[in-house]
Amino acid sequence: MTPPRPVRPRSAPHILPRCMPRFRRGFALPLVILLLLISSMTIVVIMQRQTAQTRLVHEMIDDYQTHHAAFGVRAIVRKWISNKTGSDLSEFAAKEGVSYRFVLPNDVYVSVWVLDGQGIPVTTPTDIGPANVRYYTEITSRIRSTSDRALRARGPSMISIATAPRDVLEALVEDEDQGRNLADRIIKARERRPLDRDGMMNQLRRAGLGDDQIARIVAITTFDPGLWRVNVMSESPKSDTQRYFIMHAEITLGSLSIISWEEITPTDPSDPFAEKPTKTNDDDSENADLDDNKKPGDAPGDNADDNADRDSRKNTSTR
Repeated sequence: MTPPRPVRPRSAPHILPRCMPRFRRGFALPLVILLLLISSMTIVVIMQRQTAQTRLVHEMIDDYQTHHAAFGVRAIVRKWISNKTGSDLSEFAAKEGVSYRFVLPNDVYVSVWVLDGQGIPVTTPTDIGPANVRYYTEITSRIRSTSDRALRARGPSMISIATAPRDVLEALVEDEDQGRNLADRIIKARERRPLDRDGMMNQLRRAGLGDDQIARIVAITTFDPGLWRVNVMSESPKSDTQRYFIMHAEITLGSLSIISWEEITPTDPSDPFAEKPTKTNDDDSENADLDDNKKPGDAPGDNADDNADRDSRKNTSTR
């Protein structure tokens, strides 16, 4: 009797063909999800690049428009001030408030203020004579050591007493107490009425300065400035923006030239240009006059001018 043949198990190749459809169905869903993720990321990247390119184009357009808007403001202000004389600018500077207003295309409004630009000393004096250079250098050294004020880089060397700040007035005298006394007197005199050379000489004498000190101060000061500071504000109601510029113009031999133009970023919202003479206090004119009467060391009759001025104001108000 022939023994039965052993049954051999079927090999894996016979099973795989029947299992492959199930494996294919199992891998299809993750593959579809992966393809969707890749497609989504590709679309996001393309949209981000498109947005960045659009933003860049808008920024370039804005910069172009801003540049040309500033150029238009500069051109119109230069044209306006180039037709003015020194006496015209002096009249504008003597008045408070806006000197002139322009209306440019696209509803851009430009306001201009004209100011005396010689209240601060220049860095390197060149037109005051060799005899006064040493004294002038002493003044600038004292200003640098007591304050952070920046000196002028251009323009005439003479200092305009009518607009010189407190620290500059104090630096005119080596003695600190005398310097503070002189600054107080000049600033109070400027606040009462426009100061001229006679009024300054009166204040110098009343401050107790000697003839040599007075002569040195008179030699480097002026009441007829040749350098003008022009503050410019440009407003655009449509874009709700304000821009600020500073121009310096110099009159030389009757000819006016523009020596600088710059845009500034205001640091003080209440005073964007922040360039005004320093005031001592908020007292009115009469209190300031009375304070002068109480100053020790005044010679008899020193306050006659102030008392007469106060009496004339009282008589005018009575009428």
